Amino acid sequence: MSSFALLEELHHCSVHSYHANGCADCQTAQQYHEHTTKLEKLNACGGIEIPYILGRVRKGGTHPLVIDIGNPSPKTQLVRQQMARMLAVFFAGAKVKAARAAGKEAKDRGFLKVTDDEKAIALAAYFAIEWDGLVDSMVTDLMAAYQIGVADAMMQLAITDENIQAQLDNSATQYANNRAAEMIGMKFVDDKLVTDSSAKFVIAETTKDDLQDVVEAAVNDNATTTELMERIRMAATFSDARMQFIAKNETNWAQVIGHTTTWRRSGLRLMANIVLSPAHKIYDGCDLLAEGGPYEIAALPIIPAHPECQCAIHAFEVSE
Repeated sequence: MSSFALLEELHHCSVHSYHANGCADCQTAQQYHEHTTKLEKLNACGGIEIPYILGRVRKGGTHPLVIDIGNPSPKTQLVRQQMARMLAVFFAGAKVKAARAAGKEAKDRGFLKVTDDEKAIALAAYFAIEWDGLVDSMVTDLMAAYQIGVADAMMQLAITDENIQAQLDNSATQYANNRAAEMIGMKFVDDKLVTDSSAKFVIAETTKDDLQDVVEAAVNDNATTTELMERIRMAATFSDARMQFIAKNETNWAQVIGHTTTWRRSGLRLMANIVLSPAHKIYDGCDLLAEGGPYEIAALPIIPAHPECQCAIHAFEVSE
């Protein structure tokens, strides 16, 4: 079957017997169908040819090889909300401990308007938070998000090999543990947490910076110790909005990594493009990634490339 003939059949995904406007797979398939129809007309007139087939043919339909970060599935949204609630519980206790520690440090120092005192008060608040306790709490939801990506990719490629599934289950566990530790600036060495200077997107470090800002503002405003403690408890770094922000980005990263890892281990030769979100308005690193494609699947850049990134990944199979 030619590429054009195959894409002519992409009116809906195999989940439905019709084109469902609310289904991301259906929408993607329809967009490619419409786009390809235009290209076929050009081809008939000596124009360009389509160099690849977007999806893998399955009985009952075709699943496009697409990771659409901007349209999370209901399962992804559920895991995201579970993670946000877990983070909210952790930080609810953390802000109380941080406020008490800062208050004690400020009282002991007489709340002097000196840079060293500000740093000491902020650090006292930061170190009062039992960061190690966050690691175990994060693992379950990170693993669940990773496995959603695995399941999506296996469906797209019609993978049923139990050995591959077992390997991916191990990858999910390893990713979840490593990322949970990295979130607090740590890593596991011989099953023990140690400082990791190369850790990325460290929420503990962001919290430390935020506490420093709160203390500095309180000192500049000649706030009392009681007022300082209240400012810490009400700080944005402990807000529900930040918990939602963290949960959204962490589930996105976990799902995409699970998805692309499955593509890599499928045994198929795949390549992929980074596709900018319709909401992408400002030229940034995502544009460079989009311009750099197509990528060999083993060299595919990590997407999301930054927090709140909604770029997509479109993969395709190529002949040897």
